[in-house]
Order: sequence, then C-alpha cells, then structure tokens
Amino acid sequence: PCALYIAADGEEAEIAAMAMAADLRGEGFAAESGLMGLPVSEQLACAERLGARFTMALDADCLAAGRAEIRDTATGETFETAFGEALSRFFYDRQILELTGALEGLPLGPELGE
Repeated sequence: PCALYIAADGEEAEIAAMAMAADLRGEGFAAESGLMGLPVSEQLACAERLGARFTMALDADCLAAGRAEIRDTATGETFETAFGEALSRFFYDRQILELTGALEGLPLGPELGE
C-alpha cells in the first residue's frame, strides 16, 4: 500500500513532489506524487482510492517554508515536518512505532523458553 501520497498545487510544487516521492521510494517507502494538473482535491481523492496511509499537500508557501503537514488518513491527525531527512525520519519512526505496537504483549525475553 501507499505510505505517502503527495498532492501538489502548481508546477514548482509538482516538481518537488515528484522528487520527494522518488527520494522516499529510494529509501524503501511506497510514495506517490499527484497527477500533474489536477486540483489538489482531486489528487487527494486519488490518494484515498489508493489507500494512502498519509497525505501531504504541497504549495508555494510550503516550499518557501521548507515544511509541510502530513495527515494520517486513518485518524485525521496531522504532523508538521521539514523536507529531506526529516521527512524520511518521519516514516522510519512510524515503522518503528507500528512494529513496537505489533510486538506489545508478546513474550520476547528469557521467559520465552520457560
């Protein structure tokens, strides 16, 4: 499934979204950028159809600030993050949280063999 779908508003944001998605894919995360020329609302509808876990909407203001909000599509919770390594770190941290949550309650210590 798609971990992050990046919707973009404007040509500069579209180029940045494609680069960010490619960088994240290079690190092993399933990331997609929006379809060029479509309104952000339609791109986010595509994200929903793809089952994206998180979405991000990029525009000129986000690019100028070097930050954007990531929205958890399951909970609606939003997280602000910088681009580059901070964006990658966000997804590494999420993987760790999900793995630790999945392991919660399992006997992983010496008591396993008892």
